[in-house]
Amino acid sequence: MRAGGKTWARTGLRYGGALLASWAVLCVEALTALVVWVTVSLRYEPPPGNYAVGGIFYLIAVPLAGALVTGTVVLAAVRLSRWSAHRRLRRETWRWLAATTLLVVTAVVVAFGVVLPLPVGESPAWAGVGWTWLGSAAAVLPAALVARAALNERWVATGASTGGAVALLVATVVTGVALYATDVLTAWEAPQLTGAELAGTWSDGDGGVLTLTADGTLTAKGVAEYDSAERTGRCDGTGTWRDAGKSGDLQALDLSIPGCRLGDWTVAGTRDEPTVHVWTGGYTGEWYILHRDR
Repeated sequence: MRAGGKTWARTGLRYGGALLASWAVLCVEALTALVVWVTVSLRYEPPPGNYAVGGIFYLIAVPLAGALVTGTVVLAAVRLSRWSAHRRLRRETWRWLAATTLLVVTAVVVAFGVVLPLPVGESPAWAGVGWTWLGSAAAVLPAALVARAALNERWVATGASTGGAVALLVATVVTGVALYATDVLTAWEAPQLTGAELAGTWSDGDGGVLTLTADGTLTAKGVAEYDSAERTGRCDGTGTWRDAGKSGDLQALDLSIPGCRLGDWTVAGTRDEPTVHVWTGGYTGEWYILHRDR
């Protein structure tokens, strides 16, 4: 009885170590993805938002999501791999685990991306399903392999794999900093235009046109109006405009036409190819952009 208890305790410790190693790898992968996203995003104009709050939320969500994925997908893949190998009277190998993990990931992605939308009458977004599968497989597969190494008490391989993930994170950070420090990549900077440079015709490519003149007159024709990311109408009329100084890092414009809801416009793009735009509102919004006509 005592020997059986020791066996169960030892098995529990092995599984605990395996799940902890898997969780650590998933967290490091998520942080590496964040660093890559920041490195790429610095080249482009960011959408409005509180990035400090978003960063804190991400750092809180990462360990929780890592624990959830570890306790469900990774654990299911590891146990299914061992069970299926035993049923087939064969030795479980890392290749067998890799195939089993991909099978489990496929089942989860299909369940949430294909099956769940059907009862509400929505067609699956196949491109999204494909990218989700690819990203999930790339994240879960290394975590499952590290968990297997820990279960087999291959502590050197477990430590080397986890350390390698951390080294990759550090290398990604250093590479990103070096790319910007050596001007291989250049961070986006908002242009600052004079009144004479702002004067002219700006269009959205879909019939919406703003015309700004040097004397402060503004004319709109078919310019879209938004409320909480929903288009509510189009603005036609004449009013006034002025340079409103800075709005954060952007040059702000005060556009006013009686009867129109134009919102807070800013200047973006580059000095050679400037744009004026307004955020359509809400968390699902986007920039409504007008380009200067040549």
